[in-house]
Amino acid sequence: MVEGAVISVRGLSKSFGKTKVLNNINFDVYKGETIAIIGPSGVGKSTMLRCLINLEKADAGSILIDGEYLVRNGHYENERTCRKICSQMGMVFQSFHLFPHLTVLDNLIYAPKYVNREDEASAKKRADEILRKVGLADRKESMPSQLSGGQQQRIAIARALMMNPEILLFDEPTSSLDPLLKNEVLSVMRQLAEEKMTMLVVTHEMGFAKEVADRVLFVSEDGIIADDSPDKIFNLPSNPIIKEFICSIKAV
Repeated sequence: MVEGAVISVRGLSKSFGKTKVLNNINFDVYKGETIAIIGPSGVGKSTMLRCLINLEKADAGSILIDGEYLVRNGHYENERTCRKICSQMGMVFQSFHLFPHLTVLDNLIYAPKYVNREDEASAKKRADEILRKVGLADRKESMPSQLSGGQQQRIAIARALMMNPEILLFDEPTSSLDPLLKNEVLSVMRQLAEEKMTMLVVTHEMGFAKEVADRVLFVSEDGIIADDSPDKIFNLPSNPIIKEFICSIKAV
């Protein structure tokens, strides 16, 4: 494992039944980096993120988060330690996962209030600040059904930020949105990158990967086959799999 990395992954493997999804995944992430994770569909990019935050169990390998092992050589720490480690991370999914029966404000304060036992007044004050940050201060009394998809995803980001994470994981956060709504969400993510929030982003938004990411991980069926700068990945690809992928994007 690499000293100074906030995330170190070595030998991560995961299968579903007889289907190998991840095979010997290795990478490191440093504080303040934005890492774009790209590659063809179905190669385990989302599963890789879910393993980091313990939503999927690795079959083998080690995951070190901010100096503490979540899993070491395929053996997990106790449940309390795993919860503590994972509490440093927030995750934003494709499909928002907002509570449909709660207002925007109540969605934001739910976990701080009931999980962290934060005082409600304090949580509401922070929620107001974070809603301003994502440009939705005027929608705090709205229900999720009254919001556009882009607004719902920005609320999902705000909800993750309410838990004061050190690391944010994004699983194709714009894949279900039309181009205009995508830009709303990507604008918030660019702002977080500028503020040096540590982020791992599984994405098909190549513009975001080129312009915002510090590094790009290219994932194929063989695992991570490139870990490099956006310039080298997109303009000087040496691997034929990456070349074919980049050409297919440019052809669209």
